[in-house]
Amino acid sequence: MSDDSGENVLPVELWTIIFSHLHPYSLFTVARVCPLFRGIVWSCDGRLVDGSSEVKPDWVSAPPRLKLPLEEDNSAEAEGIRLLHKYALEPASCGKRRYTCYFGASYVALLFSAGKCTVCGDRTARPVHDIVTLVRVCSPQCNRRLHHENLLVEMPTPEGDQKKKPRIGRWRPEDEYIVSWLPFMKGRGEKLVLVHDLKRARAEYASIKDKTPLPQIYHERTCMLAAMLSLRKAYRLWVRSIKYDHERAYMMNTRFVRKFARVNGIKAALILQAPSVRHAMEAHIDTVTCLTKQSLKHAWKKGHLPCEVCDTFVPEDIWLAHTINRHPEIAPMARHNKETGEDEQRCPHCPKSAKWYIVGTNALQRHMDANASVEVAESVVTDAAESAHGAVTESAESSVSDADAGSQVLGKRRSSDESESETGSVKRSKQYVRVSWGIGYALTVY
Repeated sequence: MSDDSGENVLPVELWTIIFSHLHPYSLFTVARVCPLFRGIVWSCDGRLVDGSSEVKPDWVSAPPRLKLPLEEDNSAEAEGIRLLHKYALEPASCGKRRYTCYFGASYVALLFSAGKCTVCGDRTARPVHDIVTLVRVCSPQCNRRLHHENLLVEMPTPEGDQKKKPRIGRWRPEDEYIVSWLPFMKGRGEKLVLVHDLKRARAEYASIKDKTPLPQIYHERTCMLAAMLSLRKAYRLWVRSIKYDHERAYMMNTRFVRKFARVNGIKAALILQAPSVRHAMEAHIDTVTCLTKQSLKHAWKKGHLPCEVCDTFVPEDIWLAHTINRHPEIAPMARHNKETGEDEQRCPHCPKSAKWYIVGTNALQRHMDANASVEVAESVVTDAAESAHGAVTESAESSVSDADAGSQVLGKRRSSDESESETGSVKRSKQYVRVSWGIGYALTVY
């Protein structure tokens, strides 16, 4: 967008019509662009946000909602739904913010906007893990840590041995007024409450027990807890269906990307690894929509430059190295750096170097002078090595000739010695044969 604000580009009414066709994920992203868009998104008590949950494909399930009961229904659940609806319209009249997010735009924001993980504190776009306690986890690892790092404790009860329980989970007199409305999760047949929720409830009881009528306040919270528990089962089913919808959207978009790669003669793995393509796929998977040919082509070209020889797109940060290594004949020798606004050039004597030197400075000249001095030094070293090699060769040849002459003299002596030793060994063998024959003959005669 240019320096003009969005209001000068299009009227607010047209922006409202455009935003009314966005999925909640996209709508909350738009709200972070500028104050104008945030004001448009949350204008009219969040009606645009409240209606955005219906913007979805036909095969995607809608989030569950609490429905207002009939007037003649006087059950605790019906009374709790009426109180939740009242506090959603008038948040200031409720002392607890957690009871204001089950109707209208606040409920849509709870389901689709990002929040902090209860365990590690990282920001996550995953839906709330439990709709009653409003616990949010960012990964399966945090889900395991939630149950093993003393973040949850069993609901305090007067039964059982209190000494075997953790100190925070032991029964106290004020818990008689708290356990009836305290939000809880179910785990292995037990009611589990958040440790910080239990601490806050006890601190609140100690501060208001002498100032306000406790039965009325706690009765309302008990009714609202019954209403929230009626929503839990439907919410869990919706979370499972959303997970399936995201997997289906991932498969559809991956199949489309592979088809695009096959048609354009590009490796599918190369496209799927591109950061811009991954970002576009994640955005469409979150909104449970499908990529289009134009959006995928724009994402693939973003951050890439075309190679005229290979007829492919190469990442911008390695394009120069690609052309120098594979196609040095088309590698540019000069360019205009858009970031610094200066003209740069490469060294003409280093065709395989991707380093740029600013035009108008002596950096390139110093580089060339250094290379020239290195070449002179290398030539001197080469000449010295060649002369040394020649001297060594001559001395080696003379030593070889001397060795040959000596070996000839030694050869003659060695041949004479060998002949003498051979005659001696023959004489000894003949004598041995004679002696052995004589002994054998004598034994035979005997």
